[in-house]
This record gives sequence, structure tokens and C-alpha cells, in this order.
Amino acid sequence: MLATFELSYSQLKDEEKRNWRALGVFPASFFGNAAAAVWGMGEGDADSLIGLLLRYSLIDFNETLSRYEMHDLLAEYARSQMDGGEEDAVRLKHASHYKDILSAADDLYLEGKEKILVGLRLFDLEWENIRAGQIWVAQNITTSKEIAKICSEYTNQTYCINLRLHPRMLISWHESSLSADRFLEDRSAEGVDLGNLGNAYADLGDAKKAIEFYEQQLVIVREIGDRRGEAFGSWNLGLQYESAGEFQKAIEVLQICVDYERAIGHPDAEKDAAKIEEIRSKLDGEGERNSEG
Repeated sequence: MLATFELSYSQLKDEEKRNWRALGVFPASFFGNAAAAVWGMGEGDADSLIGLLLRYSLIDFNETLSRYEMHDLLAEYARSQMDGGEEDAVRLKHASHYKDILSAADDLYLEGKEKILVGLRLFDLEWENIRAGQIWVAQNITTSKEIAKICSEYTNQTYCINLRLHPRMLISWHESSLSADRFLEDRSAEGVDLGNLGNAYADLGDAKKAIEFYEQQLVIVREIGDRRGEAFGSWNLGLQYESAGEFQKAIEVLQICVDYERAIGHPDAEKDAAKIEEIRSKLDGEGERNSEG
């Protein structure tokens, strides 16, 4: 195999060799448009180059998936031949492309009906590449604002990752995004990631940690004047106060959300107000038990 590879590789022009090496960053199979993205060229030119690489047996075509792939040994060799600057430039393009793929999967999911499954299938198909892209930007946040922005944007929409990732992996993703937000001094995005961290800890049943992050979120949304963020952040915080048995605090912050919902005519306002009365009944019952004691 090595002898065949060396013969084929030697026939490539320098630019073709560089582009072939770039494919070594893919941890799994890929579509032609992904190769075009890391090469920084149009899909027509990319298709021509892919055809050349197929003829030289430097990449393979997986007929089952209708995708391209590179043998693990060749991919390892390709990466070994790139210097740090070359590999970083390719990985940046790879991470950016798969951040956009993740966004496309979420957009499909949001269309509803049959598109929900289409979006989730796209996410599953591209998961290994999505994960590799996110890991790389998370490890290189402080290298540049461009990388930090891509890292933050990996959690811009959370529909597919909320359904597919364990809360502990979600925590890792949102911690990376939070670091990127702070590097970029983006207070709005920082508030969103703090809220998402609260959600992940709530899903783990860790009310104490969830409360910690929701309270940090509220500081920011109030600072930047985000009324909607304050309302729904307050609702999430109130539910965790209820879980922790802090009923009076729960009532106070849940009321912030209900007041906002009533002000904008939100259809859930009265249903949520009923939730507050339910908690008030728990508080009254607790008070009666203490009195009897």
C-alpha cells in the first residue's frame, strides 16, 4: 500500500499535494462540499480535484454513504506532513464548515414535521466531524477572535445537541462557549451560555449548580436590559428554587416572569400564574406544619 501511495503522491503538483494533505483533518467520511470548504475553492474545482485523487487511489468513495473517505494510515501520514501553521489553517476551515452544518441541522429541526428527523439525521451523519471541529476551537479559543467566535457559535442553537448529547457533554460545550464569550467580551452571549449551563445542571438534577448559573445569568441580562432574558431566566431559576424547597424565593422570581408575560400578552401568563399559586400553597402548608410543631 505504501509503495502505491508514494507513486501516486509523487505525481501530484505541490498545490494538489497540499490540498490532499488537508483531507487528513477529517476524522470520518465527508461530502465533496466539505472538501471544497477546507480547500477554499468552488465545488466545481473541488470535484475535479476529487476525481484526480480517486484515480490515484489517494481517497476512496464509500458507495453506501455516497461520501468520500481517506484510509486511516494515509490520514495519519497527511497530518504528519503538515506544519503547525498549515494544519491550523485547515482545521479552522473544517471547524467553521461543520459549525455551519450544525446550524443547518438545527434550522431543519425548527421547520418541524418531517424536517425534524431530517435535521437529526444530518446531525448524526456529521457528528464525528462536528465534534472534531468543536474540540479544536475549544482548545484554541485565545488564539484569535475568529476562533473564539466560531467556538461561541457552536452553541448558538441547541436543539440537536440538547437531544443528542448527555448533559455532561453539553456542560463541556457551554463552558467552552462561555470562555469564548468572555474572551470576546460578548455579554449577551455570556448570559445565554450561563442560562444553558443552568439548564444542563437542572437536567442532571443538580439544583444547587443550576441556581448558581441562573443567578449569574440574571445579573447579566439585567445589566444589558434584556427583559425577555430576565423573564425566562427568572422562570428557570424559580423552578430550581422550588426543587430546592426555597418556596418564597421561587414565588418572587417566578412572578417576574408572569408580570412580563402579562405585559406582552403571552398566552402562558395565567397558566404560569397558577404555578405560582401552587407553590404558594406548598409554602402555606409548610408554615402550618411549622406552627403545629
